Amino acid sequence: MENERSILKLKEEIMKEGEREILDSFPVKAVEIHAMLKSKTFTLKEGEVLTNDWAECVSIPTPELSQTNGSVDGGESQAKKRRVSPSSVQEEGQPPAGPLYVYKTRTPTIRAVLQCNGRIQAMTALLKPALMTAQEKLNSIKLWITLNIPKVEDGNNFGVSVQEEVLGEVVKCEGDIVSYLDQVNRYFVTRAKMISKIAKYPLIEDYRQSVDEYDQKVFHNLRVIVQELRNTYLLTHDLVVKNIDKIRQPRSANMGALY
Repeated sequence: MENERSILKLKEEIMKEGEREILDSFPVKAVEIHAMLKSKTFTLKEGEVLTNDWAECVSIPTPELSQTNGSVDGGESQAKKRRVSPSSVQEEGQPPAGPLYVYKTRTPTIRAVLQCNGRIQAMTALLKPALMTAQEKLNSIKLWITLNIPKVEDGNNFGVSVQEEVLGEVVKCEGDIVSYLDQVNRYFVTRAKMISKIAKYPLIEDYRQSVDEYDQKVFHNLRVIVQELRNTYLLTHDLVVKNIDKIRQPRSANMGALY
């Protein structure tokens, strides 16, 4: 009996918390996320373009080049040098032979820590806690609706179908939040791999440009995630409030009123 009373008390507390979250907390969070979207961190001024002028640009130095006359001098021994003749180059389908430019040193010296993109880092610092909070709140709403579902019976199940429909939307929103968190976490790993390419091939400008392009893409993706998070709060609140009577009491006490 004591255990049963404890379970009933816990169930009552959870249901009260879930209803309080959807009715009181969700509107407040929607306003907060909308303000975040309009903040300076998540917006660009009119005409402003995302470039490395504002970002923490990749500061890997470009190695100096030395001109040779058909031989490659990369710091290797004389035994490893190979003569390149015009005929052999043309036979291999390469550009016409001419002066060759090679690294004076194979690996450039990096004398400072390569910083993260400061703008994206500031955005993720705000967004990740907001996403985790939303995930917890949606989980609370999901449990509240589930505990309100009555036992399985024949007939008078329209209210139960409403509960299941709302529950399905909440579960979908929760899955979206998990996906957004995964996107945020993958950004830093992906960018680090791209920068490692620059460190390995510092003379290829495409790798440097690819980091800037990736940062621009992620900036806009993060803005979309904030918009979706705001919409999740708004639409979930709207859906639950419109159907809250059926969620609280899915089956009518007077079944005769259905006929």
